[in-house]
Amino acid sequence: MKYTLFTLSLTVLLSSCIDVEDFFLSGGRIPESGEYTFEYGYTNDMLSDESMFFSEEERTLLTLETVDDLGNTATTYALYLGDVSTIDTDTVIVYCHGNASTIESAFYRATILGNVGGKGNYGILVPEYLGYGLADGQISEENMYLGVAAGLNWLEEQGGTEDRMVYYGVSLGSAPSVELTASPRVMRPEKLMLEAPLASIATLSQDVLGVALDISFFSSLNELDNISKISEVEQPMLLIHGTADDYIDYESNGLPLYNNYQGEEATLVPVEGATHINVPEIMGFEAYEETILSFLRK
Repeated sequence: MKYTLFTLSLTVLLSSCIDVEDFFLSGGRIPESGEYTFEYGYTNDMLSDESMFFSEEERTLLTLETVDDLGNTATTYALYLGDVSTIDTDTVIVYCHGNASTIESAFYRATILGNVGGKGNYGILVPEYLGYGLADGQISEENMYLGVAAGLNWLEEQGGTEDRMVYYGVSLGSAPSVELTASPRVMRPEKLMLEAPLASIATLSQDVLGVALDISFFSSLNELDNISKISEVEQPMLLIHGTADDYIDYESNGLPLYNNYQGEEATLVPVEGATHINVPEIMGFEAYEETILSFLRK
């Protein structure tokens, strides 16, 4: 059976000429309008009142210049929720979004974080990865890190500091969060929060394709290896993962990551019955808020 799955997976990757980076790093795109639009349009149990929404005056779309993995000048973007003028005193959560997402589609989740402890209690920075959304460049692991680093450069220029900066990486966003915590290129965060994180690209191939492939045979993506890098993280870590996640399995990803962490303090929150996309909703806003606040206030 495993041989059949391996053959099928290999056939899909090779005969259809799929680029492995594109297969695992698909990249969310924006509407044909060619613009980022940040709209709510509804309330739900997590955003139960329009007073939780960030108005146009309370959010800022940033245009940033950086250099991509080929050495070319590249334009990228980031979304900031909160008062830019108080960044020099605020604690800022850097939200790293998932694979099939952009800063536009991450707006909802960023808004939830922006209401933890009251709206605007924490500033929220959502950097775009190069090659995603409207950002220049090709999709690659390195360009993902460079996109986040561009956002951090801006944050530092506004007065952001290491002791008031925290990562929150969701799904694929766990990769830049872990990488840039273990090996910072701009600022080293005070704390690290992960939701539905992957252990490695090899583990993800096992979960998605049904068989573990040596991805290094096709690409450089084996460097996307959270399970090894997490052992280099010294900062306190919060790891939240749905036990019913059928995309990035909790038992083969989140739990091993937690067990391989060797830093100051780790908090593990398995969310019973939650899938890959509804962890906050299954927890409910109050429980989700309390989990985040209790970790950040330690």
